[in-house]
This record gives sequence, C-alpha cells and structure tokens, in this order.
Amino acid sequence: MCNRRFCHLLKFVCLATLTLGTCLASASLPAFSNSPAQASEPPELVQRGVDAYQAGHFGEAIALWQTALESYAVDTAPNNRAIVLQNLAHAHHQTGHLPEALDYWQQAAALHQTTQNWEKIAQVLVEQAQVYVYLGQPREAIALLCGELGADLCLPGSAMDLAQTTGDRRTQVAALGSLGEAYRVLQDFDRAIEYGKNQGVAIAESLEDPRLLASLHRSVGNAYNQKAREGYLQANVTAQRRAFKSAQRFYDAAWQQDQLAQKHLQQSLPLFREVGDIEGEVKALIGLLELLARPGMTPGALEVSQQASALWEALPANQAKVSIAIRLTKRPQPLVASGGPTGKPITKRSSQSSRSLCQDIIISDQSQRLLEASVELASALQSTRLQSFALGELGHLYECRGNYTQALTYTQQARLAANDAFLALDGLHLWQWQAGRLYQKLGQPSQAITAYEQATATLAIIRSQILATTRNLQFDFRDAVTPVYRELAALQFSKIPPSQLINSQSTLGQEFSKALGNIDALQLAELQNYFGSDCLVPVASKRLDEVPTLEVSGRSTTSPLGQSTALLNTAILPDKTAVTLTLPNGQKYLHWIEEDEATLHQAILDLVEDLKDWTDLDFNPERSQQMYDRLIHPFEAILEQAPAIDTLLFVHDSLFRSIPMAALYSGHEYLIERYAIATAPFLSLSNLEPADNSKLKVLFVGVTRSVSVNGNTLPALDFVATEAANVKNQLPNTTLLLDSDRDSSQLPIKEALKAALQSTPYSALHIATHGKFEADAEKSFLVLGSESVITLSELDALVREFSPNTEPLELIVLSACQTATGYERATLGLAGVTIRAGAKSALATLWSVSDATTATLIEAFYQGMVEAKLPKAKALQQAQKRIIADIGREQSPGKWAPFTLIGNWQ
Repeated sequence: MCNRRFCHLLKFVCLATLTLGTCLASASLPAFSNSPAQASEPPELVQRGVDAYQAGHFGEAIALWQTALESYAVDTAPNNRAIVLQNLAHAHHQTGHLPEALDYWQQAAALHQTTQNWEKIAQVLVEQAQVYVYLGQPREAIALLCGELGADLCLPGSAMDLAQTTGDRRTQVAALGSLGEAYRVLQDFDRAIEYGKNQGVAIAESLEDPRLLASLHRSVGNAYNQKAREGYLQANVTAQRRAFKSAQRFYDAAWQQDQLAQKHLQQSLPLFREVGDIEGEVKALIGLLELLARPGMTPGALEVSQQASALWEALPANQAKVSIAIRLTKRPQPLVASGGPTGKPITKRSSQSSRSLCQDIIISDQSQRLLEASVELASALQSTRLQSFALGELGHLYECRGNYTQALTYTQQARLAANDAFLALDGLHLWQWQAGRLYQKLGQPSQAITAYEQATATLAIIRSQILATTRNLQFDFRDAVTPVYRELAALQFSKIPPSQLINSQSTLGQEFSKALGNIDALQLAELQNYFGSDCLVPVASKRLDEVPTLEVSGRSTTSPLGQSTALLNTAILPDKTAVTLTLPNGQKYLHWIEEDEATLHQAILDLVEDLKDWTDLDFNPERSQQMYDRLIHPFEAILEQAPAIDTLLFVHDSLFRSIPMAALYSGHEYLIERYAIATAPFLSLSNLEPADNSKLKVLFVGVTRSVSVNGNTLPALDFVATEAANVKNQLPNTTLLLDSDRDSSQLPIKEALKAALQSTPYSALHIATHGKFEADAEKSFLVLGSESVITLSELDALVREFSPNTEPLELIVLSACQTATGYERATLGLAGVTIRAGAKSALATLWSVSDATTATLIEAFYQGMVEAKLPKAKALQQAQKRIIADIGREQSPGKWAPFTLIGNWQ
C-alpha cells in the first residue's frame, strides 16, 4: 500500500485533468489509489512530477514520470507502473499529444488486465474514449464504452459493463456521459440526451458530485443546442418548399430545444464555479453564446462573450486553452430570421462556400490576439496538431482581411504542421483548401488547382471518419466538404470552351474528365455521408463517361453507356452550373447555365411544386419548358445528329435530383415521349450487365389497409391488390405477401418478408406501401403495418445477410412512396434503396401519386419487360407514354412523371 501523502498527490494529479478536451468527468476517475510504493525514489519522482504538472510545466512532469516508470520493475510493480502510465497519458493529453496519450492508456489497461483490476480497466477505457470523442472519432469511443453502436445492452468487457459489474457508480456516470458525447458527435441527439440527462444526471445527483453533474448538464445542453440547430435547418428547407405548416412545427420544436439547451447550460455554470472548474465554465459560456446568436433569444451575448474571454486568461497553459481560443474567434451563426415559437420561419440559403465568405470568424483585433497567443502556446506545448489549427485559423483571419500574402504564409505553415502531426489530417484538407482559395485570389490558378487536388486527395483518405461524424447534419457536410470539390471543378471547367466538341485525348479533354471526376467523387461522398459509412457503396473501375479504348486488333471496346445511351451530368458551382453531354463514342460537350445557385435552386423548387399538384387538369408547362431549355435544348442538335440515341441517363447534382426529367417539356412534347430516361447516383456505377427482365422472380409485399405510424393514420391503398394481381399475371412465379391475405395467427409482414427472403433466391423485390425518404437515412422507412416500419439499413440486412442470393437483385420496385421533395439529400434515399439493398436497379416515385395511376403504370412497366422484352428504361417509357395517351398532355405530368428508374437502365 502507498503512504497517505503519496496517494493524495497522485489523486490530485487526476483531479487536475478534469477539463481535458471534451472529457466529461475524467477527474472523477482517480488514477492513483491504494498503490504500493516499493522504493522511495519513484514516489519522490512522482511528487516532483505532480509539482511540475500543477505549475504547467508538462514537459518536466513527463520527464520525471518517465524516469519513475523506468524505476519500477516490469514484473514486480504492475500497479505502480500502471499509475505512472496513466499520469503520463494525462500529461500528454494536456499538451495535445493525443496518440501518445492513447498509447499510455493502452499500456495501463494491459497492466490492469494482468492484475484483473476491472475497476481500473473501466476507468482507463473511459479515458481513452474521451480522447477519441475529442478527436471526432465517436465510433471508436462507443466501441470502448459499450462495445456496439446503438446497443441497448453493452457488451461484456466494455467500460459500462465493467463499471456496472464492479459497482463503480462514478465510472458508470463518466461512461454514460462519454457515451452521450460520442452520440452527440454522431448527431444522434436523442441517445445523447438519454445517456446524459435521463441516466447520467440521476446517478450524479445521487452521488452529490457537483463536478460530474456540471459536466453532464453542459453535455446535455450542447446536445439540445445541436438538435435545435438541425430543427431550424429543417424548418428553413421545408419553408423553401412552401410547406409552411410543417416548417412551423420544425421551428417550434427547435425553439423548445433551445430553451432546454439554455436551461442545462445555465444549470452547469454555478456547479463549475463551485468546484473551481474554469475550463468547464468557459466551455458552457461558449455554448450559451451559440444560443444567444439566434433571433428570439434573451439578449446578453456581449456580456457572455466578455465573461468567456476574461476566464480564458485564467486558464492553465494547456491544449484546452488553445482550442477554446479558436472557438472564441468563431462567429455563432443565426439559423433563422424570425423570433419566438409563433413566427413563420424566413428562409435564407447560405453559400456552399460559407467559410470562404468569412461568415464563420470574428474579424477583430481581439481575434488576432487570441490566435497569435494560441500559436505561441501550441509551440510551447510542442503540439504540431494544435499549431496546425491555430496557424490555419490565423491564416483564415488574414484571408478575410484581404491580406492574401500573409494569409498564405500562415496557411502554408499550418499545412506543414498538419503533415507532421499524426491524427491532424482532419485539419490538413482545410488548409489545402484555404491555400487553393488564396492562390486563386493571388492570380495563380495552376498552384490553386494543385492545392485543391491535394485537398481532395486528403479527403479521400479521411473521408470515412469525417462523413461518419457528420452523417445526419447535411449542412455541416456541405460547408466542410462540398465546396472543395465544387471549387476545384469550377477551376477545371473554366478552361473549357462551352458548346464545342471536346477531344477526349486532348489537354482540354483531360481537364474535362478531371472536373467530372471531382463532381463524381463528391456525389459518391454524399451517398457515403448519407449512410454514415464508406463500405456500402460499390464502385466500378470504369466510369460511365470514359472513352472506349482500342484493343490490339484495332477494335474498339464497348462503352459503359452501350451504343444507344447518352449521358448528361449537372454540376452546380458557386456562380453558375455546368451541364455536360457525353455520347457513347466518348465525344463530350459543355454548356453553362448562367444563373447563381440561389436563383437556380428557386427555379427548381418552383417547378417541383408545380409538378407535385398532379390533380391539375389544366397544367401550365411554362416552368417545365424553362427547365428543358436549361438542360436539354443546348444539346438538341447534337442529339438529333445521333439518331441511334434513344435513352438519356442523368447523373444529377444536388437539388436537380428532385426533378423528374420525364416531365421536361420541349414546347410540343415531353422528354419521355422522345427518350427513355434513367438516373444514376454517380458515374462510377457498377452492375451494368444487361439482364433478361422477362424472367424475374418477384417477391411482392403489399400493405393495403389503413395503418398508424408514429401517431399518424395513413390511408388504405385500395389498388395495391390490383397491382399485385397484375404483377402475378405477368410473372406467375411471383410470391405475394399482402396484409389483406393474412390473419393474426400468421407472421407479421415484416417477419414474413424476412422468412421469404431467407428461403428463396428472388431476383426482384416489389414493395407497395407507404414510405418516406428523409435527409437522414435512419429516418427513411417503408411501412409494413401499423407501427411497423423497415429502415434502409434493415432492408439492407434482410437482403444481404439473410437472402440466399449469390447475385445482386435485378430490381427493387417501391410504389406509393414519397421523398421529402425539395430537400437536397432526401432523394439520395431513392438511390440508397438501390445501393443499400445491393440491387442493380430501383423504380420508385419522387412523391405520392394516385393509387389507381400507380397500378396502371406498374402493370404496363412489367408488361413491357415481359411481353416486349424491353430494357427497364424503355419499359418505363412505354408505361409513362401509355398514361399520357390516356389522360392527355393537358393534365399535370406530376401524375406519371415522378416514377424514376435509378441504376442499371438495361
């Protein structure tokens, strides 16, 4: 056993680490207690290290503790070694040397494992998890804390399991709080609030621990804050679609979240003051600043800002002081232009390059002083990671002041520091992007392109982690990732003359291909961001726009497009939009839509609103024709000179995905009347082999009865039974699973679907039911009965994990479904159905249409594939032309146009 004085010193070191990074309650985990001191020298070294640590001399403390560590025998003093290793971990964390901190904690955990000290292992796992949260790697944190993402019961050996098993309630609270922080970073705010508020706060209150309670209140307040932010953004986008009642509901809910955020942050402040936790207090004040920037909140932002700045001066010289200084230079962004829970939201789109417009930084002498002090402090701490961020932000400040030369100097230093710092790649792409902007402003386009290309290369390396941490909040993704690709593409496209044939083998052709490749990489990244994973999107080795090459025999290889399909791409750039045409022989053409992003987006929203009113018996095609003139008319003559072209494949960018291309009007006919149409989520589309669609083996799942989901009653779908009978008539080998055919003694539809997929290899899955695709993949679902839904991830599991299929599904059909039309990411859900379930193609609707029309169109679609043996796109074209013939062009195309084929069109 160690003497009382030695244990007290060791515990004091741990208490000093409470405010590290985003740590929730690390000081509540005493690193040193009941540890033997077999020799006098190591305890004296540890004591001197404590003194140095408390004086802010972290390097000296590390040196002393490293010597103490070497003094303890590896085989006879595991407890003492573990204690010193934990202290070294804390010190390295304080100086921003996070890989070293993680390594020391791992070594300590291994030693505790040898002595089966499960309580200490739990504490160390929480410490490691808090570092991973700080690094923006919440999945790694959750693995240590609970063992499995989204688990209701934590796995054996996880921090939560060990804390509960050993009865260590303090560590249990710390683990709950850390889980809340990890889920907050993952944007799963409900789980974050559940762990922090509903579980952690209750235990912390029973322990009467103000330090734990303060940290939990701050964490919960931040979760409510971010949840409110997401709600305001949803309200704004919903209002853009003129769905003002829904927008108001989003807005009112977000305003309530704001009140809860303010309540919890305010509750944390006196608790932090009670225990003298300056770092915790200033972080809570920064959280309040973000709230007070929103209209309708209580005035007082200036006073809070002054309090936070004054407290910053009193912080110890550690990595947290650098991070807080950078946060104090950031300008909180108001998300709505109206106040209170009863005023209608006023929408205002921000630019995709909001960072370059300097909306995120306070341009002041105070900001400059804070950042310069941060650079010096990071240098003194010898933390290249912290230096990188401080230098980069200082460069951004000078960029916003218009001093581009000085800005570039700091930016280049930030890049060098990020290259040198392990785990600093998350900042490297920001400084490479910043350098690209600065080179462009300095009139050096070649250097700008090189810097942008370096940024996209870095993003390719770190994309999975960044995308996972911002999966649900698409605006963060748009501001942090999207502009890099778009601005690079803009530079590359700027070299190419419009409306001219471009030789693919020329320099211009290569630039053209690079520009398309960058937009393609962005579209792939958006899908990965939508799913929160980079491993679920199969990518072909050959892009759809690639030029056929010559074999040795002199014969040309087959284009991925085949011989009769032309490819049209859109790329929305900051000031205008590129529309490109690629023919099967590789010939490429470029046209510019000379409209800024906001103007174009409004035109798209207006057209979609026109089309969604499919009951209009006297449709005005003006807006449809205007969009035709933007996208198709510039290439009309080229397409007419290629008579073999009978199919158009669109790879659309952003909000263009919400327009049914079939409804574009030339002035005398709809586009679908001339061309079969399909869409693809990106150029690197796989599974393009033609199939015999007349021999599909279909599993048809239909919900015909009225159902209740999340408190909403959804109407019966009277024509689903007719739709099912039509499919069965065309393909007799079809298996039907209809709710109307099942009684209470049989399996529910969801379980029956799983059983059917497990037992039989189907080539097509047809689901006729209500469904909704939202901006968040986890909130997108198909209804399989009252209070029974299936998400895209669940559908993926059913098809991929349980089906005996050795080949991908040929087709998934979703009828009677809808997307959140006008929401940029919502239409990713349609592409997601195809990809997530491992299918070659999907047929779905962009919005709900007539039940009767759906049955008629689906019958004609299958009829075209089975009887006429048409490719899928042409079968859909035939079906839509049949509806046009039945109802005439005068009625709204919104009745038949939203049926969209995604993926393999053959």
